[in-house]
Amino acid sequence: MEIVNPVTGIKMYYHFMGDLGKPVVVLMHGWTANHTRWAQVERRLAADFRVIAYDLRGHGWSEKGPELDYGFGSHVLDLQGLMSALKIERATLVGHSMGGMIAQHFALAFPDKVENLVLIGTCACTAPEESKRRAMRALSWMFLYMFEPVMAIKNRDKWTKLDLYPDMLDDSLKPSPEAAKEGIIAVANMDLRERLASLQTPALVIASEDDDTVPFELSCELAASLPKCVMARVSGCGHHIPIDMPDFVSEKVKEFAAENVRHRKAS
Repeated sequence: MEIVNPVTGIKMYYHFMGDLGKPVVVLMHGWTANHTRWAQVERRLAADFRVIAYDLRGHGWSEKGPELDYGFGSHVLDLQGLMSALKIERATLVGHSMGGMIAQHFALAFPDKVENLVLIGTCACTAPEESKRRAMRALSWMFLYMFEPVMAIKNRDKWTKLDLYPDMLDDSLKPSPEAAKEGIIAVANMDLRERLASLQTPALVIASEDDDTVPFELSCELAASLPKCVMARVSGCGHHIPIDMPDFVSEKVKEFAAENVRHRKAS
């Protein structure tokens, strides 16, 4: 479904499953991805939750354009507006990769709106060294000026899994070059390690020991930065944990949400 965001004014696409009366889970995809990446997890959660998967600005079927701002602040306001439009007061945020980074920013800005955080294949700081930040900024320009060939290289392994990556055959789901470029810059400049120490939201970090995009050690650092955090590690899959291990991810989300409900009732 499509809405005009009441906070930022952009058009946003979201998909939902589950009953309106259920607790809300919001699924947030990563850089250059889209809502379809959550299809397997969404189906598995729908019996227990009202599940919403949306396209970030510049991605999927949400509004795109060179004039849009693609910094984390704008992504946070987009989510604020989406929740307002859908009359969602609180939700469990499940974010993969850059989606997990947006979830961290949102929880810091609006802690009262976040029931739980589930952060998958993500971190609080990707580039602690200036040399790596410079390298990422240089790489970002390739996505602006050589978008098609660079994306083809990035996505080359997905052609054998078209049922899991429908965007490979649907150009309308592809991100804009500007969103790809500015997303890398935002990620390169991000460092929330110190700020997360004040966050009291229950958090679950899911990380793969074989992640070649967000190293496992950085996810461990994220978990250590969060005061109320538990960690679940997996092996045998790479960065795309929700696609490669949807049963594991779904069960962990259910268990974590249920455990925190029991804890709140007991206290």
